[in-house]
Amino acid sequence: MQYVKLLATFLFVGAPLLAPEEACAQTKMAVIDMQKAINETNEGAQANNNLKKLFDKRQVELNGREETLRKEKLQLEKRCRSTSQAQCQAGMEELQRKAIELQELMGQYQQDIQKRQVEATQPILSKMLTIVGRLARQGGYDLVIDKAAVHFQQPSMDLTEQAIRLYNSESNVPPPSPEPTKVDPKKKPGKKG
Repeated sequence: MQYVKLLATFLFVGAPLLAPEEACAQTKMAVIDMQKAINETNEGAQANNNLKKLFDKRQVELNGREETLRKEKLQLEKRCRSTSQAQCQAGMEELQRKAIELQELMGQYQQDIQKRQVEATQPILSKMLTIVGRLARQGGYDLVIDKAAVHFQQPSMDLTEQAIRLYNSESNVPPPSPEPTKVDPKKKPGKKG
């Protein structure tokens, strides 16, 4: 009885392992860089631009608060030279409280940005998965793997650019307008560095 179980297990699990070349030869695979595909669609680029604007705005605010804290610390250090230990300690505790509040605000902003990124990319991911499924069926692929999980593949197996083009052609979202280039007023036109 034990022998029969062992034989059945071998036939079920082990036998397919004897001919992996045949199993692989029958499986047609492709890869896609899903992160790139999402980010480089018109819709994804537009969402990233909006998130970047929000992030930059918040970063300016945080940098301002951080600079204010730094200045307060310098002023407190100067005052501590001429005030009592108790006053100095109270000032340090207040400064520490403000630093903790700033850290918490940074964390809140980071969580908010991540949440907004997920909200912005989830619909794009859903549409992209539909397109990848169509490309797989049209190309006769049995399996499409995210490029992040693959160590090597032939370039011809990559569906990323094809998926981005197809997504954009089916989308009503125009390409994002290019960011205006910032000119440094200190530099003279035509001169380098």
